[in-house]
Amino acid sequence: MTTAKSNSETPSRLAAIQRGPLHEALRFFFYAPEGIGKSTLAAHSDAPIFIDAEDGTGRLDAARYPFREGPGGHVPYTYADILAAISDLTSSPHEFRTLVIDTMDRVEALLWAHVCEQYSGTRDDSFNKAGRKITSLESFGYGKGFQLALDEWRHFCTRLDRLRRERGMTIILLGHTVVRTFKNPTGEDFDRYQPRIHDKAAGFLKEWCDVVGFCAHEEGVKRLNDDDRKAKGISTGRRFIHLERTAAYDAKTRIPLPSSVELSLDDPWGPLAAAIDAGRNTSAADLIAQIGGELERIGDADLSAKVQHAIETNARGNTATLSRYLNDISKRPAIAAEESAA
Repeated sequence: MTTAKSNSETPSRLAAIQRGPLHEALRFFFYAPEGIGKSTLAAHSDAPIFIDAEDGTGRLDAARYPFREGPGGHVPYTYADILAAISDLTSSPHEFRTLVIDTMDRVEALLWAHVCEQYSGTRDDSFNKAGRKITSLESFGYGKGFQLALDEWRHFCTRLDRLRRERGMTIILLGHTVVRTFKNPTGEDFDRYQPRIHDKAAGFLKEWCDVVGFCAHEEGVKRLNDDDRKAKGISTGRRFIHLERTAAYDAKTRIPLPSSVELSLDDPWGPLAAAIDAGRNTSAADLIAQIGGELERIGDADLSAKVQHAIETNARGNTATLSRYLNDISKRPAIAAEESAA
């Protein structure tokens, strides 16, 4: 009979403790309405290769993973095809530095079909006691199918994490949007943009990624004259990646980034790459100093006291939180400017 080793026989790992930020390859999730330029953005990233699940990159000068020979061979037929591609990129020599998966909407459809096929026609005490044919996730009953799909999403991202760590590849996930009603526990419900995938999957992927960006045109409403009863929608033609959550959409970043970055027509990825480089080289002390400068500009003693307290209790050393504080107070006008306007 073997016995477990005592603590004294297990070598300590304390000497290998690492400090400071880990500059690992990042995980991005960009979602947007159709035609905003998601694929173009990703195509200008660092040495990308696409898993073109949606067959939507035909007009781009982009490398696509070849699943089969012949026309259309770059489009996966099954979820297993996608897993095999990720494994191939992990184990085989290549010079690609970014994997783009376009889009998560299509991957989800293939993943759901995979989960149904796994349990269809086989007896399983937990999910298919009768051994019946499973045709959709609803066939499992009581939300079990969607939980199985969420478990598969976790396995999927574990494979992507292995690719990221072993090969240093950046991961970019792309998705479309849908407008859904947000059940507001503190007031009236309201509509907001969400990724066009199941809520459980969307929540997990947004949590897993380091940067979640909502891409949109700069739009607004305008009345042409005072007699107009109905405002007219307008667009400036500018496009932005929004990186800070609002009531209208989810977004986030774990590294210091501005609240939004413009999508340049000439170099779609360039402004974001520059912001990432700057953010990774910005320390907590730098951000605190910048916050101090903004508070001095605003000239509000009460606000300064609240922000300093928040930094001391919640954010000292946390660059992502400090960056959010900086983005917020940077938008505030100085008190002197408000008084003169009044």
